Amino acid sequence: MKFLWPLFFLGFAFACAPESGPAASTDASKSADASGSWPSDVAIYKNDKGEVLCPVMNEVVASPEKADGYMDYEGKRYYFCCGMCPGKFKESPATYAKK
Repeated sequence: MKFLWPLFFLGFAFACAPESGPAASTDASKSADASGSWPSDVAIYKNDKGEVLCPVMNEVVASPEKADGYMDYEGKRYYFCCGMCPGKFKESPATYAKK
């Protein structure tokens, strides 16, 4: 049983690694203005501190350029922290949008 722990931690460490295939529906960098700031014409999913969060992993997304894409759902834009998250969100957007 001891030999399974390293595999568990290895899997956990790479849980948010980019996967092959299409990411989000749109490249996040296209949503930024020339200064690289968040768009002001859409509602963006944020926490109580005003930080943009990935709805799947609850990780802070620092800028549109650092996001791994975004998806719009029910009038709100959701940015993602890694390549795994857009697919998970697309499978069940209502689940992640409720967080």
